[in-house]
Amino acid sequence: MNLLEQSESCEGLCQERIPRVTVVQIGSRRNYAVPIALAQAGALERLFTDWYAGKDLLTRTADWISRRVPSRILARAAARTVPEIPVEKVVHFPGFAVAYKWKKYWAARYRESPRAYIWGGQRFCKAVRDYGIPACDAIFCFSSVAKEIFESPVASNTLRILDQEIPPLAYEDRLVREQEAAYPEWTKPRPAQAGVEEYTERQREEWVNSDIILCPSRFCWQALATEKAPLEKVRILPFGITSRFFTGHLPRERNHHFTILFAANSPVRKGLPDLVQAIELLNSRNIRVILAGDMSSLRAEAVSRTGRVAEMLGCVTRPKMVELYRQADLFVFPTVSDIFPAVVLEAMAAGVPVITTPNCGSGEVIREGVDGFIVPIRSPEQLAEKIEYLVTHRNICVDMGRNAYERAKEYTVDHYRERLLSLLREELHRRHQT
Repeated sequence: MNLLEQSESCEGLCQERIPRVTVVQIGSRRNYAVPIALAQAGALERLFTDWYAGKDLLTRTADWISRRVPSRILARAAARTVPEIPVEKVVHFPGFAVAYKWKKYWAARYRESPRAYIWGGQRFCKAVRDYGIPACDAIFCFSSVAKEIFESPVASNTLRILDQEIPPLAYEDRLVREQEAAYPEWTKPRPAQAGVEEYTERQREEWVNSDIILCPSRFCWQALATEKAPLEKVRILPFGITSRFFTGHLPRERNHHFTILFAANSPVRKGLPDLVQAIELLNSRNIRVILAGDMSSLRAEAVSRTGRVAEMLGCVTRPKMVELYRQADLFVFPTVSDIFPAVVLEAMAAGVPVITTPNCGSGEVIREGVDGFIVPIRSPEQLAEKIEYLVTHRNICVDMGRNAYERAKEYTVDHYRERLLSLLREELHRRHQT
């Protein structure tokens, strides 16, 4: 074997070798999508997290109580586990989890949530460093929970990956405030949060110390560019959804009403005023609008106005959402800021076309006029025009739903895992060469 053949052979082995990756995250973070993907590929070295059910006596006790005493908090804590991740790979800090929960609660009361997030990131990173970061090829951290990890001596010899699953806080804060100012009759403007700039500065320091910054969409990329992030480090890696949302494209019953679905827990930020105004402009009795999610932030007059054109279901379970997708002819999501909302892909997976905005990261999956439409933010007239077109061309709407179903198949958790592992191997190979 000559030198060239030896070099090519070594490169092939480097690319094929399964990397060892340590994941650091607070919370379940997209239902543990990253550690699950790595564990299924045999690449997960360690998962550091705040709370993992069934890991020790404390979490097992909480799980036991949750099955006997109705408690939303305990039920959510008991759900913090997945069979795909071997328990022996997990290190968690339940004492920190309890303290952080209280810290966020009191910070919210005094409008200091960003400072609570900073405190949580600092304390959690310290706990991980004190425990000891294992030798590995890459360390995968999430935004605001990475700074002290990336600054550690161990991390300096590894590939440092930052998952920017949330937009820079200062950027999103501006967009949300603009929306609230545009619709003062819909919601009370949020009081200024203390610590927004401090939190954003922490994010900037993490960008500097990372080797790779992952973001799920062009919208996120634009937000990073606005906040002067080092764009040469940024890689776009779209998220994926689980197979349970792919119910198969079922032909919609052609009944009298055309059903529109909207789902959000921050209705004004997600564009509910635009949808309500669009429906008012159409003034059609053939349109049924269903709203799912927490609407408690709306003013009383906004609730009354919305109730005249829509059915407000409040918060619903995941199984109920799957049922609602099946009932819908169209999913409308005119958000002003969403980095990659899963609801868009979930609707498409159920065979439902989508109308959203350029500020919706997962909306980039939509092909204009093929499986949905993109309208500008705060444009109820254009939204009404697109809705009316689909109401009056139902066969086209059904065809777009079929196209949406096929399109969503390209954005599953399996595809996400393949793209993530491919990116890891490519970046580690490049690092090895240099």
